[in-house]
Amino acid sequence: EPHLAPVGSGQPMNILLVGSDSRTGLTRRQLGRIQTVKVPGRRTDTIMVLHVSPRRDKAVMVSLPRDLRTTVDGRTSKINAAFAVGGPGLLVRTVEQTTGLPINHYAEIDFAGFLKVVDALGGITLCNRSGHRLDDPYANLHMGPGCRDMRGIQALAFVRARHVDSDFGRIGRQQEFMRAVVAKLESRGSLVN
Repeated sequence: EPHLAPVGSGQPMNILLVGSDSRTGLTRRQLGRIQTVKVPGRRTDTIMVLHVSPRRDKAVMVSLPRDLRTTVDGRTSKINAAFAVGGPGLLVRTVEQTTGLPINHYAEIDFAGFLKVVDALGGITLCNRSGHRLDDPYANLHMGPGCRDMRGIQALAFVRARHVDSDFGRIGRQQEFMRAVVAKLESRGSLVN
């Protein structure tokens, strides 16, 4: 259980958003459709800090690359090692020490949760802004340039793809996903919740 910094009502807050690769809750068919198998444990490739300023009605999102070298529990390591070794508690402490930002809230989503969120929204529109085709057979992503509506399995492939460009390309797709979710929620008038 992470120790979170308290924040007053209506005050600016920092939310640590983490994407876990836990396969818990996925059926054998779903595992096949996302081109993966059950593996023990959980790791994270997605680490984002969302800063929300309610009075200014503004939000800023910053991604931390999973390979960012920092101090994790007294040793120099990649930042995602904090999650693998010590779970959410160590990751929160590591992000606070690395960024100097207090973390007020923590949210984690695994593969099954990701699929449920996207499908509950009725799918989302995601855009390949690279100017070229993205083909990653490991993630089952096959997408030409431009935007298209995607359901859960396709959206997961979009954010998981690692063999089409760099970690920064994947970070860009993850941020594209978060913008698409927020846009869908705003269109439904449920962003406040």
